[in-house]
Amino acid sequence: MSPGDDIRSEPQARAILKLAADAAPSTWRAAFQREVKAAHPDRGGDPERFRLVIAAYEFLKRVDVAPRRPVRPPPRSRPAAATAKAEPAPRPQPQPAPDSGPPPEPFLRLSIVEAFHGCDKTLRGGADKQFKVRLPGGLQTGDVVRFGAAGEHRASIAVEPIAGAELKGADLWLTVAVSAEFLKEGGRMEVDTPLGPRKFWVSRTSASRGLYRAPGEGLPARATRPKGHLYLKFELDVTLSQSSAKSLLARFAAMWTSA
Repeated sequence: MSPGDDIRSEPQARAILKLAADAAPSTWRAAFQREVKAAHPDRGGDPERFRLVIAAYEFLKRVDVAPRRPVRPPPRSRPAAATAKAEPAPRPQPQPAPDSGPPPEPFLRLSIVEAFHGCDKTLRGGADKQFKVRLPGGLQTGDVVRFGAAGEHRASIAVEPIAGAELKGADLWLTVAVSAEFLKEGGRMEVDTPLGPRKFWVSRTSASRGLYRAPGEGLPARATRPKGHLYLKFELDVTLSQSSAKSLLARFAAMWTSA
């Protein structure tokens, strides 16, 4: 089931984006950007509301807002004793549809691996037009990419988290289960990241506080943005010994390879 299946009606979508019932389509994108930023898990928001905000925005983009015909008044009845014809009431003239501004941008989801390495995507830029687009590495949620012959089309980026891994801005956070021995002593560990296998020596201080930072191992630099960092967040698993902890890291690496 896709996130859009949660949205059943236009009033429901407008309520999620906190849009008034008469809000014009030109206001949708600003409302979406406000709500998706507030609900984003990277900023401490609720992941479920984050998905609903995206689904509501996509639902509204599919709504066909057709101009409504003006309602004609009922015909006037003639008085029985009238000797002169009454002038017919003028017919209301159709009003032009209000300018709704540019159409909302399509929403493009990327995996964390795609955000790191870039990828090829086929994007729709019109009713029957499709464009093959090469997306560069280093894209973050909220970035906008342009495509088309003259860059006339736009798409907003959303990088989706997975279990045990998420992007916070340009920084990659990985959650790793470790043994009590590791939290006490630290030591060497190998972790598969989107940039490939990385070996780290975790000091006793970093292990005891449950957090290790690897500078420059996050998203690659893009435009004026510098490289992000990698953060390893350690969680105690009392069922693990030192050897089984290494086995778990190997399974975590397999998850990246299959992504």
